[in-house]
Amino acid sequence: MILLSSIGAINGIYFKTLNKQNKLMNRQIIMMIFNIIFNYLLIPVYGPSGAMISVVISSFISFILYDLIDKDCREINKLKLSIFKIRRR
Repeated sequence: MILLSSIGAINGIYFKTLNKQNKLMNRQIIMMIFNIIFNYLLIPVYGPSGAMISVVISSFISFILYDLIDKDCREINKLKLSIFKIRRR
């Protein structure tokens, strides 16, 4: 969860720097909608663990998949995914 929060902070700084706060707002709205849907589906079955799973899934959708769909966000997605690259010596 800390990793997703860090990625969210990167997104916030990136979009504010480029004056694209509307993209940030769209991402938050999408995350909220998916979180409500997954909470509705998972909490009755898994309880508090379902809420945690819901947040992780909706965060992933918001932080990773949204960037693949929105053409203006592909550059930040490359930056975020470069974090996970393992460098060889």
